[in-house]
Amino acid sequence: MMKKLNSIILSAFFAIFLIHYFGSCETKKEDPKPTAQVGDTLWIHTKPTLENTTFISNMALAIGKDGTVYYEADGGTLNWESSRIYAINKNDGSLKWKTEPLAIWHPNSNILVDDNGVIYMLSYTKLYSINPETGAFNWEWEVPTTILHEGNEVYSYGEVGGLALADNGDLIFKTNGSGVYYRAMYCVSPQGNTRWYRVIGASSSNITIGYYGTIYDYQSDMGVKYLYAIYPEDGSVRWRKKLNYHGSAANNIVVNQNGHLICSSSDSLALINVDIGEYVWKVALSVSEKQKIVDINGFIYLYDVWSGLHVIDSQNGVEKEILNIGYNCITDEKGRLYRVSLDKFNCYTNTGELSWSFITGGANPAAIALSNDNILYVAGSDKVFAIQGDAPLAQNVWACPTHDNRNTFNFSKH
Repeated sequence: MMKKLNSIILSAFFAIFLIHYFGSCETKKEDPKPTAQVGDTLWIHTKPTLENTTFISNMALAIGKDGTVYYEADGGTLNWESSRIYAINKNDGSLKWKTEPLAIWHPNSNILVDDNGVIYMLSYTKLYSINPETGAFNWEWEVPTTILHEGNEVYSYGEVGGLALADNGDLIFKTNGSGVYYRAMYCVSPQGNTRWYRVIGASSSNITIGYYGTIYDYQSDMGVKYLYAIYPEDGSVRWRKKLNYHGSAANNIVVNQNGHLICSSSDSLALINVDIGEYVWKVALSVSEKQKIVDINGFIYLYDVWSGLHVIDSQNGVEKEILNIGYNCITDEKGRLYRVSLDKFNCYTNTGELSWSFITGGANPAAIALSNDNILYVAGSDKVFAIQGDAPLAQNVWACPTHDNRNTFNFSKH
């Protein structure tokens, strides 16, 4: 009987010991699983107030290699306050940093993020390289006052535009502002050194980098308009084709899945074989805007302010339909379209049916980005919204006007 009682007492003491020991140990609790539903607001960032009023620009947001979100803000014609770039932490929308003022009050390019996360921006006559950790300027490159052309020193100082990222990390851009000076295309290394330049008859359209790193640009020669294919190694011309382009920044040159070019002229849309510079097809199509994207099904989306979004098969140029869903679309891996209007953000199926909507209370139609982890970012005049999505930006197609969420204008980048 005594042995049985001792056994019971020992068991009780052992149980008390276990309860006391494990109860006193720190145990790691699992963080609650995220409960955000598609279309939910994850956070709202408010742009810091400066001494002079500034506004977030109506231009593409950029997403860094680590998920940091970048936007540009300036004072516009209200007070001419110079541009700055702002960085937002992706987890909570808090401000990571803002740069010192850039050269001028309006941006001359989209924010571009290279393969190492370094940020680049054109402002007036300068190219800025920006440290992604601190926002400090790594270096500033400025357009030379003169360049050598056909054996003579010619005046070359003017505004720059059309920033694109070459396959090897070089920066390709051009002078294309107003004034009396020689325009040129420039290639600058990631260290800020000029590798080459060539004198051009510049347009204000963006530059595109296609298969094999070939550079494509709209340029004129003695008043005749051409599409140029340019070797990235030295800026020499591979071929050129007469094309009566509209030279605005909205008229982007798009690369389709086969590597060929989708180009808009004043009254037509064409697919051009990059190997020989000849038409694969050309169709009559006169629209007010020339901005284009391509979805995962090979359909081109081209906007017209009067009729809507034209849906065109990139294989043959046949128009499928016209969707009345508006401007500045991007497309995801499910083939859906996203568009910002003045007061809301809309997600549509590729047949134009509304999937879901988010009220922003005021937004910039072009200030939109879709991350690789399914987060949508939309900016208004002083706020950036992070919205839960359920698919990333489409890969291996021209999914947004700048090609990707780093704004590289390069078909090989993602």
